[in-house]
Amino acid sequence: MSNFRLLFATGANAGTSLWRVLGYANSNGIAGIDTPLTTSTISTQVAQINAPLFVYLTMNNIASDQTFTSDGDAFSFVIPVDVQGGSLIEINANESFDQYIKVPDNISFFNFLQISLSDKNAQPLSLNGSEWIMILEFYKK
Repeated sequence: MSNFRLLFATGANAGTSLWRVLGYANSNGIAGIDTPLTTSTISTQVAQINAPLFVYLTMNNIASDQTFTSDGDAFSFVIPVDVQGGSLIEINANESFDQYIKVPDNISFFNFLQISLSDKNAQPLSLNGSEWIMILEFYKK
């Protein structure tokens, strides 16, 4: 057996490496690490070879309370990914948990909504060119 080293942090392709998927991350899980020179290795985090378990949706241009994870990720809504790839994800407040944001009283209408989708550690979510649709319901309490 020959010694080898995985260069997830400093290798030529560090920016596009699979460190997150394979679980080779630093202690807080937000950056890839290089492994020591060895004949075998064990990842430092749990490998996640499936799709994200959730998607963070952030409404960037609405000054509202944000929700934070224990890792410090901030978002407006969390969307659980509990369907197979390519399937429709539907969240119904009557079947799931309530999620809402408070829009300041001085905003009486929206000209536009600026929405971003991200995964863990605020990484922009790649939909690989696929289309998506979102329907939001607004109501005044």
